[in-house]
Amino acid sequence: MLIRRASGYSFRQRVPDGIRNFIGKNEIWVSLDTNDKPIAKNRAYAICGLTNKLFSRLKIVSNELCGQSFELAQSANDTIRDIIDERFKPLFDTIISPYEAELSNLKSHYQVMNAEHLLARLEQDDAFLKFADNANSEIGKIQELMRQVPDLDIRAKMSDILGHFNNIESWTKPKEPQKSPLFREASEAFILGV
Repeated sequence: MLIRRASGYSFRQRVPDGIRNFIGKNEIWVSLDTNDKPIAKNRAYAICGLTNKLFSRLKIVSNELCGQSFELAQSANDTIRDIIDERFKPLFDTIISPYEAELSNLKSHYQVMNAEHLLARLEQDDAFLKFADNANSEIGKIQELMRQVPDLDIRAKMSDILGHFNNIESWTKPKEPQKSPLFREASEAFILGV
């Protein structure tokens, strides 16, 4: 029921044969307004629930009405049944219109969710741009300080600090255990069979 298109995911469901005349379609297609598969799945489940509810309601009404006209349809021809179905079309429309309204509400909700997501992304981008501007400003201040103090050699100081860290690392690294000479001699004697 989930179809991937260039514009995003869509929901597709086949309309059962017995109620196609009332809906006027062979399939129901609904755009899910997203390119994100997990979001599309959630939206498709909601629309599938609404659609299955619509189908079951239409089948119940169709069975009740067509059950009354079944003998007519069998004894005469199918046009009599079409005339009877046409007479009850407003009834089917009253079942279909709430579905369309609920579907429209869902789509509006999805569009609001998409807009909120885009707004959050814009706010994040704005916060990042402010951070980048502040960082550039601070770097400019450091560069200006370096220009004002010509004998301040930052690279030499950083190399000294890095050397201190390397020394600390060598002090804290555990030493590799030494093999005892007795063990070595015993293992050689064992291997050589002496």
